[in-house]
Amino acid sequence: MATVTAFMPGSQMRRDTGQRLTLSLALSVVTHVVAIAIVAGLLKPTLTPVLGRVGQALPIEVALVGVRPIAFAAPPESPPMATELSIAPQPMGSAPSLRPAPLTSPKQAEVTVPARPFGVSVQSDASAETVSADAPLPAGNTSFGAITDSERLGHAQALRLAQRFPRAAAKPPRLTGPLIVPYPPRAAGARAEARIAALVLLDSTGRIVDTTLFPDEPLFGPTILAALKDARFSPAEADATPMPYWVILEFVFRLRPTAAKPRPTE
Repeated sequence: MATVTAFMPGSQMRRDTGQRLTLSLALSVVTHVVAIAIVAGLLKPTLTPVLGRVGQALPIEVALVGVRPIAFAAPPESPPMATELSIAPQPMGSAPSLRPAPLTSPKQAEVTVPARPFGVSVQSDASAETVSADAPLPAGNTSFGAITDSERLGHAQALRLAQRFPRAAAKPPRLTGPLIVPYPPRAAGARAEARIAALVLLDSTGRIVDTTLFPDEPLFGPTILAALKDARFSPAEADATPMPYWVILEFVFRLRPTAAKPRPTE
């Protein structure tokens, strides 16, 4: 009698699946046990002191800090007296060379000389003696020059010039001929001296339009105006173009010093 064995593929697959599940479960259990053991080993040192102190008073820690002593240095010894210092002997005939320190010259300060004011003054010796009518007049000198600073006439006058002539001249006006100004005889007879400024306004051709004196003194004013009546100027220029402008002339009148008369001997 023959025996026939039949192979069932489905039952073999179910057996393999069951074995794999059993192996996975075993590995998972082992892994968790190892992890729990590791965590318990890490927490044991931390929990042991805390559990052991339950019901006990906590100790108070006190830190004693020592104060560092202050070190006092001994007072310095008194310096030796001059008589106690030993001086090395020097050979005779050779004196120590002493070189003076170089003198540094102080920086010279800039000295600004203020401009003399305009006006008339009388010599202090004018009334020292009586001068007869037929006595010769004292000799005097007259000089003049241009002034570029309009503030010499006063701040108000300088502002008026700046408003009337807002454009500055690159080439100022100049006299084209000699200007002869004699010493006024009345001023010489009165022994008067003066410093007078003349503000001259010019047109674009250099012709005088107006003249103002600072101050307008009757002893010297007519002489200055008469001298400026025939004066000729070259016009001021800006960008090589003639333009109306102004010029200030300062006239100085000074008497020459006279020799003192000798006193008669008794």
